[in-house]
Amino acid sequence: MKVASTEIKNRLAKYLDASFTEPVTIERSGREVAVLVSAKEFKRLKEIEMKYKDELIINGDEDRIKTLRGLMNESHITDKDIEDIKEIWK
Repeated sequence: MKVASTEIKNRLAKYLDASFTEPVTIERSGREVAVLVSAKEFKRLKEIEMKYKDELIINGDEDRIKTLRGLMNESHITDKDIEDIKEIWK
């Protein structure tokens, strides 16, 4: 779901509720500037990031870390997706 920042300002409660079921992309002047996700989804993403971040740092591959962080910004990523990516990078 994409929404203008003025719409968020005017109807925040509506979009907070919507964020429980899907990410809400906030746009300003036609540009994506933020994504609103539920606290539960944010926690899940942070846990995935932390799980794999240390492993990638140990391997010394900064490009992989940057790629992983980009993926973590997407709210539809799963543990299986990360495992598949790790297999490709081996």
